Amino acid sequence: MSTPGIFVTGTDTGVGKTVVSGLLISAIRDWKGQVGYFKPVQTGSDSDTQTIAQLTGLNPPSLAVPVYEFPEPIAPHRAASLHGAHIEIEKIQSAWESLPKNFWIVEGAGGICTPLSNTTQILDIPKALELPIVIVAASRLGTINHTLLTYQQARAKGLRVLGIIVTGEEDPELVSYLKKGLDLPAISKSEIPTWLKGVLQ
Repeated sequence: MSTPGIFVTGTDTGVGKTVVSGLLISAIRDWKGQVGYFKPVQTGSDSDTQTIAQLTGLNPPSLAVPVYEFPEPIAPHRAASLHGAHIEIEKIQSAWESLPKNFWIVEGAGGICTPLSNTTQILDIPKALELPIVIVAASRLGTINHTLLTYQQARAKGLRVLGIIVTGEEDPELVSYLKKGLDLPAISKSEIPTWLKGVLQ
């Protein structure tokens, strides 16, 4: 039996993936109990795993250790090359398979096409882990274009997209457009608990 979970990706860096991950964790824990957080690839000195600990109160073993951590706040493949490392999907998959079999929120790095190596991208992680994804998009100029492109790439890879979560200032018109244009649930952060129950039932 595969480990259940949701992969959180974004249209870009800085769109609120970690905050949304924390909200998903809180909603799932309130409803189903056991839930964990896994950030396979971490770049930059600000640890998203520690941020999740502060936001949710999770502790090990519900907080998985990243497989790859680099202090430079740059794309993973560039950070890895500075340290003579090579990010391998197989190593991430092996770490995933060793985690407890409760529900996991897995967070990507940057956008869905952010390179991990010369031949792999972030979207190869949910593909390997057999996880559906949610796309986090910020309510700012350019979001419609970035969201449509992200969705198209995800579907081209054969990934199941559960929905779009829009962060930032409330923008009902944007949410409505994405919902109709993609024929997918598009919600604001405040709607996460209600939406999740429909997704996970």
